[in-house]
Amino acid sequence: MKIIKSGTAFYLASIFTLSSFAQTPPSPSTLILDSIQRMTPALAECPERVWPQPGWQNYNVFLLDQSSPHSWMWKPESQSLHPIANTQLTAEIFGPLYNFQIINDKPTVMFNVNQTPHKDYIAQTAIHEGFHYLGQAGWKQLHPGSSRSTAYPISGQPRLYRLLIYEKMQAYLQDPDDLHLQEAKYWFEKWKKSEPREAKNYTDNVEGSAEYTGQFASALAELGCKASDQDLIQLAAQNISKRPLHSQGRLDAFQSESYRIGSTALLIGKLKGLQSLEWTRQMALGHSSIELLFKDIEALPQNHPRILTMNFAQRARKASASYDSALKSPIQNWKSKDFIRVAVPFDWLAGSFKVLGFFYAKEISTDLMIMAETDFNKSEDPSYIKILTNAAVFTKPSACGQSFILVHQDKIQETSPGRYEFTNQQSTGQIRGKMTKDENELQWLCTEN
Repeated sequence: MKIIKSGTAFYLASIFTLSSFAQTPPSPSTLILDSIQRMTPALAECPERVWPQPGWQNYNVFLLDQSSPHSWMWKPESQSLHPIANTQLTAEIFGPLYNFQIINDKPTVMFNVNQTPHKDYIAQTAIHEGFHYLGQAGWKQLHPGSSRSTAYPISGQPRLYRLLIYEKMQAYLQDPDDLHLQEAKYWFEKWKKSEPREAKNYTDNVEGSAEYTGQFASALAELGCKASDQDLIQLAAQNISKRPLHSQGRLDAFQSESYRIGSTALLIGKLKGLQSLEWTRQMALGHSSIELLFKDIEALPQNHPRILTMNFAQRARKASASYDSALKSPIQNWKSKDFIRVAVPFDWLAGSFKVLGFFYAKEISTDLMIMAETDFNKSEDPSYIKILTNAAVFTKPSACGQSFILVHQDKIQETSPGRYEFTNQQSTGQIRGKMTKDENELQWLCTEN
């Protein structure tokens, strides 16, 4: 992603001083100043209170602001703030909510403050995403091929077990009695037995720890670096619990549970004095905070909540039905020779994108995601793919890449040698590529990068 206009020098050093401006020097907005103030304790004053691994926060934050002539580079290490004229930046930098770049040899989190003008959200999300970017650099997956997807058709049982795990852990934070963790361990083991594929996920680890850092940083912003761990943990736990485990009562997003469950387990680990460099090393190897927390806990058998089980089963059926229109046809046709598998290169994306759901289709043992409207544009080339809202994208590795969509062969035409156009109800595109067939005689259109 090119962010600086050609021929423009881009140095973010001490050249931005009062003497650098012939007129009144630029001033950051109150929103930017307030956001920086909320990030300062975690990124500059006491980062070790958030995470024990040194250097997890060693990045700059580039706050993009289209509402004024300048955006602002904040350097937490020196606690300095530098204006950057928006005229020096390419238009595409303002597209995503956040993105990551190496600028002047420094890892940098870029965040567009105009897309979400709330200081708490800006600060918390910038730290959450910064932890993904730098704090989790080099982390491994314990189970290769694991995913963040919910099994489709959706089952209510694993969602109920996860709710019970979460409720028992929240109960421990209100009343630190190991009995609550013994009860939680019972439901944890039931969940792993009922959904062994789901239990091998990586999301509890990576999203849970990123959510923890953002939430704990928010608590630091409120209470300060001199606050006790107990007070910070209680405030962070309170803020996490404000959002239900299943948003709007839906049972269609296993991966969203990971934010709350994984971060809550880390808060308990901190409360119990378990967090250490050894914990961070184990998490970097792919072990989630939930696994580490329950490692030495003995499970206490519980009565099965039959009425709640019936309720969750009914809700799961409704949740599955709501996704049938997006998923049934692709699953049915994914091995049909009437359809061409068009590779979708995610490296054409600049920054963040929105996914409406991650699913594992049991019938074909394959992951898909349902996307919101998303534009894939190849840099310095007219090639593009536009995914429309509720389109299903397969996320299965192939010779063409990691992801693909299905397009009926009648909807694709070769407009010139090596260039193709297609349009259907889920997508449209114009790409340079190559038609090929796999060992099953299924047709593929591989995009050329």
